[in-house]
Amino acid sequence: MKNISFLVLLFFLFCACPVHAATQHELSSFSTPLVSKNSNRLTNIRLAARKIDGFILQPNKIFSFNKIVGPRTAGNGYKLADIFSDGKVVKGIGGGICQISSTIYQSALSAKLKIIEVHRHSRSVKYIGRGQDATVSWGTYDLKFQNTKNDPIMLKTYISNSSVTVKVFQLIEDKEEPVNIYINNQVVKGYIINGITYAPCKIFHGYNGLSVAWDEKTQSITVKNQDNVTLKILVGKNLLEKNGISAQLPGGVKYKDRKMMVSIRPILELFKIKPTWQSGEHSLCFK
Repeated sequence: MKNISFLVLLFFLFCACPVHAATQHELSSFSTPLVSKNSNRLTNIRLAARKIDGFILQPNKIFSFNKIVGPRTAGNGYKLADIFSDGKVVKGIGGGICQISSTIYQSALSAKLKIIEVHRHSRSVKYIGRGQDATVSWGTYDLKFQNTKNDPIMLKTYISNSSVTVKVFQLIEDKEEPVNIYINNQVVKGYIINGITYAPCKIFHGYNGLSVAWDEKTQSITVKNQDNVTLKILVGKNLLEKNGISAQLPGGVKYKDRKMMVSIRPILELFKIKPTWQSGEHSLCFK
């Protein structure tokens, strides 16, 4: 059974998709209440939110709501819901998505991004104060802003039962350098990223009696010694459990060279491992 667990761990570590190493720094967050629970309106909001969620805007580039979300048509899944037309409330395809554009607008303002284009509704809306809204309409009114940061930014949308939230993150590229790790008669490539040494956990399997196992159900890695002293790394939650006590995983999880890597410091500290640093070779040696 242990061999199967270790094979699953190897598969996970080597087959994980690579992700560009960057630290997400939250610039802003803005929420508006879902005052209407009309199902068509909620469908429209969720459709637009999915288009926006995870969108990355490079430095100096301009965000266009209409370009990213695209036409609001029945063919694209949008439903009839309340819209404003000539100051009156009527039914229109895509009604409700202005709550997403308005929430994005306020989050962009809070992030101190340059607003290029914004338009107000013809009358007040219930989910945000007058003058804080941003109406959009395909082919006419758009919401545009420019990324004035030196790094890419990413927009994330969150829809709950009671609110719409938009966060803006600055993606700061990690400062990294490769390091050779000598352990168990092999050389493993690790990385020093923002001052933290990362390596695949599997390198410790068999070292000084340690065992390493991957649990698919809990999405966790367990490192254990012969005295049953245990360290569990909860990958999805970026948490550590040291003999039942939870703590934040320093530096989180990184994906490099198609391998999942974590900070090796908690392993070194818990199991009292002291590698030798060889600056000339830029390497760590485990005897």
